[in-house]
Amino acid sequence: MGEAGQSTLTAKMIAEKAGVSPAKVCERLQDPDFKVMFREILEASLSQETPHILRAIAQEAKEGSLPHAKLILELTGVYSEKQRVEMSGKVDLGESPFKTPEERQEFLKQTLKRTQKSE
Repeated sequence: MGEAGQSTLTAKMIAEKAGVSPAKVCERLQDPDFKVMFREILEASLSQETPHILRAIAQEAKEGSLPHAKLILELTGVYSEKQRVEMSGKVDLGESPFKTPEERQEFLKQTLKRTQKSE
């Protein structure tokens, strides 16, 4: 991809570079072993680019880009964003075990009487 100067390549472009048919490229991309090998090669090539990427991010930060500055500070461990999570909701307790409000009141009275007796 770096040689082609592009971030995306078509099967046709890869086939031309490799000297095979686009169908062969598509077939190989379906092979799990090839996918693993391809990913390893891709990761290795990207890791070679990491210093260049970091320098570019740092340069943008130096030129005043706040998102780039924040990223550099996060990557170096100087800054970490704290997140606050607020939750609100309603708990559905289902149907009341009491058929009427009076039945509920009677239950509460009896429960209080038992509680007071045991003290």
